[in-house]
Amino acid sequence: IFVGGLLFLMAIMSVYAGYSFALGAFLCGLIIAETRQLPFVERAFSGMKDVFAAVFFVAIGMSIQINVIPSAFHWILIGTFICLVVRPFLATLSLLLLCEDSRTAIRTGISVSPIGEFSFIIAGMGIASGVIPDRFQVIAVGVSLLTSLIAPVLMARSDKIAEHLSRPRSKFWM
Repeated sequence: IFVGGLLFLMAIMSVYAGYSFALGAFLCGLIIAETRQLPFVERAFSGMKDVFAAVFFVAIGMSIQINVIPSAFHWILIGTFICLVVRPFLATLSLLLLCEDSRTAIRTGISVSPIGEFSFIIAGMGIASGVIPDRFQVIAVGVSLLTSLIAPVLMARSDKIAEHLSRPRSKFWM
């Protein structure tokens, strides 16, 4: 009960500070994750996790305008390309510059390809503040859906992909 109260308190405090309630809840989760009581908190909230997940995804689903999908489809494909190619490439390059071995760098790069549900929250905040158009909610959900479907396939084959890409070991990469 204390942790639940602390969660809501931090969410409310972040709203009063001018930030999103999700930021306060996220920070509270980070703090609790570093305590020794984490297993007890996880067990206590295990039932509520499913309830909140269902409510979250229903709320996101209700906010999507289906008629916008055809006009935003090319943006969804561009965002998916960025998440599945550009993000892994940059992550791999960063790890290679930090002298990580190429196989580990490539596998780690592949693992950062999907985007999660926090992108829905970010898109929703941008739409609510009027900074971005309404169709960005559809784009965020579409990119998240496509990357969530494709990333497990890439991860299952990450060993073979890493082996294939790290085969030409030139002095430049080493």
